[in-house]
Amino acid sequence: MSIMLYSAQAGGFYDREIHGDAIPTDAIEITTAEHVALLTGQSAGQRIEADEHGHPVLRDAPAPDDNALADAARARRDALIAATDYLLMPDYPVSAGQLAEVRAYRQALRDLPLQPAFPQAIDWPALPAGYVADEAAAQASAI
Repeated sequence: MSIMLYSAQAGGFYDREIHGDAIPTDAIEITTAEHVALLTGQSAGQRIEADEHGHPVLRDAPAPDDNALADAARARRDALIAATDYLLMPDYPVSAGQLAEVRAYRQALRDLPLQPAFPQAIDWPALPAGYVADEAAAQASAI
């Protein structure tokens, strides 16, 4: 069994059998149980950071800032708009009423950044009923 080391300076783990002499001088030994616990926490969304003594500890990741939230909301919005593109094709069989609903839905999606609480709290518009029915029919015919 190899010995695992952690370097606070490099922010990474090292194994003597793999890294040999290329291990940072600040690296400290950690137990296999500590290493497993750290990797488990990291895979669950936590971050591995060094404490004041250079030992690795798990910390919760910071909450996303408004820019990250806005980017995620815009990406979701863009995907929802793209999912309705086919309904606007001139040869797609959609009623005038459904077309108006889809256009209103797409406009509501484009207007999301104008909401007062954007991006912290977003009131997402509901899909038009015709669109939902078309999607259900498409899924049923694909089976």
